[in-house]
Amino acid sequence: MSDYEVRTVSDAELRFLVDEGRPRIDGRAIVYNVWSLDLGGFRERMMPGSAVLDSDLVALFDHDSSMVLGRTSAGTMQAAPDSDGILFTTYPPDTQWARDLRVSMDRGDIKGCSYRMQVTDDLWYVEEGTVCRDVISSQVSELTVTSMPAYPQTKAVARCAVQIAKVLGAEKRAGRVLSEANEQVLKDAVEMIETASENIESVIVQVDPAYVDDDDEDTTDGPDAEDAASDASSRSTGAAPGLSKSGYVPRFGFVPRKER
Repeated sequence: MSDYEVRTVSDAELRFLVDEGRPRIDGRAIVYNVWSLDLGGFRERMMPGSAVLDSDLVALFDHDSSMVLGRTSAGTMQAAPDSDGILFTTYPPDTQWARDLRVSMDRGDIKGCSYRMQVTDDLWYVEEGTVCRDVISSQVSELTVTSMPAYPQTKAVARCAVQIAKVLGAEKRAGRVLSEANEQVLKDAVEMIETASENIESVIVQVDPAYVDDDDEDTTDGPDAEDAASDASSRSTGAAPGLSKSGYVPRFGFVPRKER
């Protein structure tokens, strides 16, 4: 499973209501079939049914774990899918910060939602010169009311860079001319992959001093951008060159995993 990623929704349809004297927040935290902003060289969309909610889902304010708006296991939050995405209702606590949040929402200062997910299946491709990602399946563990709905965030930067490099590298190998912007995106992705790969290898050596990188024994000239992207992407995702999926096991090195 990948590192978690955080995405935001600017048109979250947020409402602060009072239900029989009890404060309540309604909103749409995830929207299907809507393209994101540029997320650093690519755009993505959540496909219908792609969000699988954790059994113990939590709602926060600005991703702050000390500001819990509600939790499904406590009965203070409900979330449900529909054809357009994920709707939620949460009952905030009677605290000063929650009362302040209501004032800010009434003023229109806070009107966005965000969510934290682990992507378990996705599809990358190029469409009209833009690198695109369809999220097919993801595990959602947190919803957030936020004041910064338009800011794209991720903690899976290296993984996304790997996919960008693969997609754009395949475009070049197919003889398609990349735009100047995509050429720069490819270069940035390869650089990010190589940096991540070096960091990973330094950790592996500390765990298993017997580990040897095959590239260290290579005396030939350096690979071109596409080969570097492919090789470095394999290393940064925990795969040996030529293997699409594998995992590192101390004392055994990279062990291939069976393709699905």
